[in-house]
Amino acid sequence: MSGAVIERIKTVGFVTLAIILGGFSWTLAAAWGWHADGWLVTGWGVHDFGAAGLVHAVAAFFALGVLINLGPRIGKFNADGSANDIPGHNMPFTATGLMLIIVGFWGFLMACLVVGGEAWS
Repeated sequence: MSGAVIERIKTVGFVTLAIILGGFSWTLAAAWGWHADGWLVTGWGVHDFGAAGLVHAVAAFFALGVLINLGPRIGKFNADGSANDIPGHNMPFTATGLMLIIVGFWGFLMACLVVGGEAWS
């Protein structure tokens, strides 16, 4: 969702959407496919490691809903359909964000291995 709405909404709107997505939508999706009693696990036998497929699918549909409500990106395209270049604004923050994503991913992956290994072994 972050990449879809970046530079398109205000910080307050982004934080609100992140709380809704992270606090409610992802939690529900993870319970469906990761927990041993989740309906996808019990009903269909789906064992989604770290609920990665479900979390990404829920985030994609969530972002699509947000983008449908936001409409087209203003200033990206000219009247003739050609695209305007929108360069990055702050490369140090971009690099810092990338490092945070990488570190967070490895922390999440290791937690999934520990919890998932104990739950299904």
